[in-house]
Amino acid sequence: MNMRTRTIVLYTTLTVAVVGAGGLAYGAIDSSGSSSTKTATRLVSATVGTVSQTVSATGTVQPATSLDLLTAVKAKAGDKVTAGQVLATIDPAKAQVALQSAQAAQQAAQQKLDQAKNPLTASAQAQATASLGQAQAQLDAANQQRAEAANPADAAKAQTAVNQAQANLDSVKASNDAKAAIDPVAVAQARAALNQAVLNVSDAQKALDATTLTAPSAGTISVVNYSVGQMVGGGGNSASSSSSSSASGSGSGSGSSKAFATLLDLDHMVVKVGFPEADAGKIAAGQPVMVSIDSLTGQRLTGTVSEIDTVSTVVSNVVTYNAIISFDSVPAAVKPGMTANVSVITASKDNVVAVPSAAISTTGGQSTVTVRVNGKDEVRTVETGLKGDGTTEITLGLNQGDQVVMSVGVVSSNSSSSNRNSSTQNRTGTIGGFGGGGGFGGGGGGFVGGAGGRG
Repeated sequence: MNMRTRTIVLYTTLTVAVVGAGGLAYGAIDSSGSSSTKTATRLVSATVGTVSQTVSATGTVQPATSLDLLTAVKAKAGDKVTAGQVLATIDPAKAQVALQSAQAAQQAAQQKLDQAKNPLTASAQAQATASLGQAQAQLDAANQQRAEAANPADAAKAQTAVNQAQANLDSVKASNDAKAAIDPVAVAQARAALNQAVLNVSDAQKALDATTLTAPSAGTISVVNYSVGQMVGGGGNSASSSSSSSASGSGSGSGSSKAFATLLDLDHMVVKVGFPEADAGKIAAGQPVMVSIDSLTGQRLTGTVSEIDTVSTVVSNVVTYNAIISFDSVPAAVKPGMTANVSVITASKDNVVAVPSAAISTTGGQSTVTVRVNGKDEVRTVETGLKGDGTTEITLGLNQGDQVVMSVGVVSSNSSSSNRNSSTQNRTGTIGGFGGGGGFGGGGGGFVGGAGGRG
């Protein structure tokens, strides 16, 4: 065998040795890769307690009331005010003139209504009475002359006088009655005019009252938009009646709708929160609520659902229903605008046997649990009640104190032989797997000899 042939045989032998070593290593790895799984469990006790079902959402803390006010200035941001406290004033001169004019117009309207209801004045009534008395006296005199007539000619003449006197009396009576007659149309018109005059006086009085702005309720001034000397105009859409009246009372302005100030009721804070339509049907006024504020770590607050909208709010194609949550007690650290997480307790049962919901298996509508009795596990059929957030009520099949087996996950474990293989693999990989290749090289030498024999 020449040198080139020996070299090729030697390379071939080394290659076979390496491949053989790799095969053994793979075999070791493959045998160690087989493993078994086992379910990890722990025991939990069936306990008597409360099972609660909740709906959770995130909302924003805000004052229960927020009123916009419009006028001049006597308060600053941060001031705490009481109900009725003067916050601002404006020049009342124009409002006073307007009130006086409205009052005069009301008096004139009242006089016209009185005249329409009683057309005859006192002097006209006296004149009518005098005219009637005079006509009656003339008739009486004519009757007297007729009675004293001595002959038919005088009697005829006296009768003519009587007829004339009677006609005159009837005419006077008709004239007086006509003057005293009440015209219903005139009365109605006069009454309508008086009603309008009364409203004008009321508006003018409100405008005058609005020149002195008072706090409608106790609270804290959060924003003041005007300073002394600035003009305030109408057109405001403020929440209080005094605010809108002050605009008309000022008589002039820029037409701005900006409010004078914002008054917050910081003693009565609420949480405004939107619930998705899937949960909104479970929310009702009066339900208890657990509240946590992100910035108040560790504090668990309580409250109540005070109201929930009947009309939905759609934001980015998501339908929600806003609810107002009232705090049972508001900590001083709670500020408007803070983020609040609320959990509304929609259903709850006290003093019931309950186990973690994860311990219950349900198949075909039948619920079962695994109970450990005297060290042995047995499957027991149970009847469930209220399903809470983490626990479920057991109405039949378990007693308080029963030990229930609950799965907590699946873990992997290797057999002893696999462990041994793994040890072999580790040793081979660590000590030098290709050393086996050297041993294999002996076989390779034999193979070379064989090759030489073949050569």
